[in-house]
Amino acid sequence: MPVSRTLVHVRLKVQLILCLVAGYMMSTSMSAQSAEEVPEESEGLDEVTIIASRLQPVTLGLEVLDMEEYSPQVSWTEVLQSLRGKAVSRSGNRGALTQVRVRGAEADHLKILINGVPLNTSISEAHFGAISTVGITQIESLNGPRSTVWGSSALAGIVNLSAKPASASNQIYADTGSFGALGYGVDLTAHFNDLNLVLNLADRSSDGTNIARVGSEPDGFEQTTAHVGYENTTDNVTLRGFARRTNTLSQYDPIPRDGDRLTDTTNGVIGQTLSWSLNDASSLLVELSHTSTNLHNLSETVETNSWDGDLNRIALVNTHQLSDSHGFSLAIDHVSEDFRQRGSTSSYGDPNYDESMSTTGLATEYLFSNNGWQITASLRREDNSDYGGSTTWQSAVTRHADSNRLSYTVGVGIKNPTFIERYGFTPDSFVGNPNLEPERALEHQLAYARTSGQHEFTVALFHNTLTNEINGFAYDANVGQFTASNRDRRSKRVGMEVSHELQLSRGAIGGSVSYVSSKEGDEREIRRPKLLAHLGGRFELTNSLSFAASASYTSDQLDRDFSSFPAKLVTLDAYTLLRLSLKYQMMSRTTLHLDVDNVLDVNYENVFGFSTTGRTLNVGAKVRFDTHTH
Repeated sequence: MPVSRTLVHVRLKVQLILCLVAGYMMSTSMSAQSAEEVPEESEGLDEVTIIASRLQPVTLGLEVLDMEEYSPQVSWTEVLQSLRGKAVSRSGNRGALTQVRVRGAEADHLKILINGVPLNTSISEAHFGAISTVGITQIESLNGPRSTVWGSSALAGIVNLSAKPASASNQIYADTGSFGALGYGVDLTAHFNDLNLVLNLADRSSDGTNIARVGSEPDGFEQTTAHVGYENTTDNVTLRGFARRTNTLSQYDPIPRDGDRLTDTTNGVIGQTLSWSLNDASSLLVELSHTSTNLHNLSETVETNSWDGDLNRIALVNTHQLSDSHGFSLAIDHVSEDFRQRGSTSSYGDPNYDESMSTTGLATEYLFSNNGWQITASLRREDNSDYGGSTTWQSAVTRHADSNRLSYTVGVGIKNPTFIERYGFTPDSFVGNPNLEPERALEHQLAYARTSGQHEFTVALFHNTLTNEINGFAYDANVGQFTASNRDRRSKRVGMEVSHELQLSRGAIGGSVSYVSSKEGDEREIRRPKLLAHLGGRFELTNSLSFAASASYTSDQLDRDFSSFPAKLVTLDAYTLLRLSLKYQMMSRTTLHLDVDNVLDVNYENVFGFSTTGRTLNVGAKVRFDTHTH
């Protein structure tokens, strides 16, 4: 990967190695501190439900993953494949362009948050392959529209990556594996009275494999992540903040043959919150955040084009408990975005342009809860500088008695057009459409959950109708140029999600099946497998040895061969991925792990023309240096 060997990346590696050494020395010196210095919050993970509502209602369908169960080298796509209703489409090796479709929705209808800070910007769809799980302690996922809380992009679901300073431990880790894979990192924490600090640094790289149908050149990957966070709690005020930066270098090929292409993506996130308990019944939350995305495409080591986007957000939320049965919240937020595209002028047009827009939203929620009944209602009205006003709403009725819960939810989500959809790659040869309307989805969901002893069972039925879907490649015969337009036809998604989990004395077994029929008009939509299934289990074989295994099934799906014109419809075969993991606890503070991915060495594609990685083996070690004695 010649482009990655620049002076900047060499410096990053040197700094990371120095931090690893310093972390070892620091954590060793801190291990003599007493247990009383560690805050109680560090003893476990609490489920976070702010992704559903500010009022903490009973929410059916929420999935919470403890990242401690995964080895440090776990990829973002592996985590997604274990969640209900999420179809992953990856254009090659790790770090490559990755799309996620929830319940048959579009690839840009899933909103990703880190500690409640949105990663999605209006540049284009989110680059899921450039997301890192370094420093993430917990992942929360909820399917269905959530625009009344989170605005645009929360049309099909929400995934929140939670990094908690009070939950982290001091540790260093390293691993290596197939195809030249190498990873190492350090997690450091410090506790000073009411102040908790965390620092996470990691680097991961791989020589990769060949993904093209023609040729044999491997496509490599490299990712460096730095995360720093803090939390300070007094009697009635809690301050939390973090800053995070991830740089991802990913080689790829133009389909379907080899080619020296590289994407250099840098994601930066800064978040700050202030929680103030005004009294026993009322609280105030202030949120400030900045998200930046810089994407550069290179061909033969020469930059061809780049996108740069910045999103700034400020929000003020007040929640108030009127009585034991009634509560409400009122929120106001403002988002401003800037976008810059740069590239070389060609016969196709001039790609250089700058744009900006802003959105102000006002939202309210109401919660009634009494005698096993719960009713929630939320409404959001927002004004966009470019699209004008839009309204989203959601309502739910839940009945919970003993171990049974039944709920009906109906709501509307929206997705504003991206800058690329509005102006294309070359605005002077693309007719901009200022009259584009946001995409809208109306979803009905009926869900049931039962908890009985060690068993937990859930089932959800949903019906979703998408209107105003944006066609970014529409031809305007009047001017003889391409433009963007809202489609007249509706897309309908009907499906079911079923899951069951069994807690064992020394482990757990869980599985899920998701079925979805996604059609635009009478046509089945591409990259939407009808059936997704996942089965996984973890077991403690002895006090020091644990074993985990999982199998993920993806049924056949349609795609298009974009190397031909017009792009012809093709069928991608079904496939099953089997993963195995062993962990061995040695000397109480050292953990050795062995992971095998795609055990059966299945040759499969989830994007036409892009092969995926075969069987991979990874071995590593993690050494913990807790800030207290056990």
